[in-house]
Amino acid sequence: MRFLFLLLILPSIALADIKTFLWDAPATNVDGSPAVVTGYNLYISNTAGVYSVVAASPTATTATVTVNTVGKFFAVVRAYNDTGESANSNEATFDVLQKVPGAPKNFKVQ
Repeated sequence: MRFLFLLLILPSIALADIKTFLWDAPATNVDGSPAVVTGYNLYISNTAGVYSVVAASPTATTATVTVNTVGKFFAVVRAYNDTGESANSNEATFDVLQKVPGAPKNFKVQ
């Protein structure tokens, strides 16, 4: 009796996801004078309201970040200049899902 053994090699599951963040520049400083902005710090966390690691520091009002972990994430952006950093923007949420391939098609036995 013969046995046929199949070895299935599964491709690694891609986890990286590229996210683009956009925001509007502040119009004024805290004191009401016209805003002077040097740049921005984008913070991403897996815990809402807890931000300590800067994911990007763009000088424009957009940032693209690659996230390599699956899960739910929260993000805020802060403006800064020579005198300090602003309060958090509103919080945005996003998910990074496993990118599992679709099912094979037209499977049959001959």
